[in-house]
Parts: sequence; C-alpha cells; structure tokens
Amino acid sequence: MSLDADLLLLLVIGIDLFIGSTGRLVARIRACALQGLVLAALPLAIQGTGVLTGGQRIAHTGMAVLATLLLKAVAIPALLVYAMRKSGVHRETQPETSLHLSLLMCGILVGLSFWIGAVMLPSAGAGSSPLGVPAGLATLLVGLYLTVTGRTEITQVIGYLVLENGVFVIGQRVLGEFPLVVELGVLLDVLVAVMLMAVLVVFANRHPEDEAQDAPAAAIGGRR
Repeated sequence: MSLDADLLLLLVIGIDLFIGSTGRLVARIRACALQGLVLAALPLAIQGTGVLTGGQRIAHTGMAVLATLLLKAVAIPALLVYAMRKSGVHRETQPETSLHLSLLMCGILVGLSFWIGAVMLPSAGAGSSPLGVPAGLATLLVGLYLTVTGRTEITQVIGYLVLENGVFVIGQRVLGEFPLVVELGVLLDVLVAVMLMAVLVVFANRHPEDEAQDAPAAAIGGRR
C-alpha cells in the first residue's frame, strides 16, 4: 500500500473516534458520509493490486467505486438525515454511557485492534500496509459498540453502517481482489438501505400518542 492509503486508513480510525465522541446524530451522519468518501477512494490509493490494469478492469472497478461512493457518501447519509428529521430526534436519547466514557471505550477498542493486528495475526506481506487489519477491525468493533449501546433506531443503523465499513476495509486487506471486495461492500450497503427503509416505515406508522410519549425522552436527551 502507498502512503496515501495509510493516511486514508488513519483518517478512517479518526472518524471512528469522532463518531463515538458525539451524541449529535447529524454529526455522526456527516462523519459516516466522510468515511464513505474515504473508503471509496481507498481502492484507488492501493498500489500493486492491478486495480488500474486493463481497460475492462478499469471500467468495472470504476463502476464499483462509483456505486460505493454514491451509496456510502450520498444515498445512505441522505436517508439517515431524512429519517432523523422524520423522527424528530436529533441527539442520542438516554445513552447507555456518557460521551466521555464512550470515547474512552472507542479508544480502548482501537488499541485492542492494533494489539490483535500486531500480535495475533500474521504480519503484512510485501506491499501491504500494517494498518489494514487494525483499521478495519477497529471500525468493525466501534460499529458493533454503537449498535449495541444505541437507544435510537437511527444510531443502531449508523452503528451497523460503521461495522460494515470495517468489513469493507478488512476485506480489502485479506482478499485484495478488486473489484470483488468493492462489490461485496455495495451488497452490504444495500442491506443498510433496506434497514433504513424499515426504520422509515416504523416512523410513518407511529401514532400521535406514541410521538407524545417519545417527546419527553427526546427533550431529556437534548439537554445532555
């Protein structure tokens, strides 16, 4: 991997920590969109994998990367923003842990990921970045943490999206086959979109009395 790929992987980790440190849903959604943009550029930053060899391969990879960009950085974040406005909840309500503890937990998960990547997994081969597995595993664990501790449907979908981004990074490190990994990521993004559709259906079928009951909880979450 090139230096550009290493910088992108570090940016992915930084976004993980930011998502875990804020309770504002719009900030988390924007961070997910930025992470999607980074992941779409990651295959093109990796050298020595033959991504840019052969006219047909260039077209195939370009279409897969474009699909990843549109889904991860545009379509899914736009649906998340729409769902957030539809629900009327703009912050994580009654979180299981405080934001300081959440940031600490995410930091611990990142450190654990680097330890696993350095001790328990084989060393990276020639041309591979040592950040590949730790960055992917850290993103996966942070996403799992957000999914488990999230109290709102939107936070849980965001957590799954971050988890899927981790699978995407690990797949590129382990498989290294383009555009196969990108296409698998697109399939997982479609699953995220289906989950969002289910969330929107739930919000659309809510009765006014249910929204009145949720209003005090949302107000409490907004003051945190």
